[in-house]
Amino acid sequence: MNDRLIDLEHRIAFQEDAIHQLTLTVSQQQNQINTLKLALQELHKQMRNLEPPEGSQGSHEIPPHY
Repeated sequence: MNDRLIDLEHRIAFQEDAIHQLTLTVSQQQNQINTLKLALQELHKQMRNLEPPEGSQGSHEIPPHY
């Protein structure tokens, strides 16, 4: 009976450590996701603010090899 209790205590300790490590990993990943979201939003803003150069016809211009 005593050996079973010791075994269960070891398992619980291992599981608590594993849960703690997983919590840290999830927290770090969420921070990375938040950072990437902000960077993506900034890129979207920059892309919306891009304008074609004056006098250019944009996508209607014939490439030089034609």
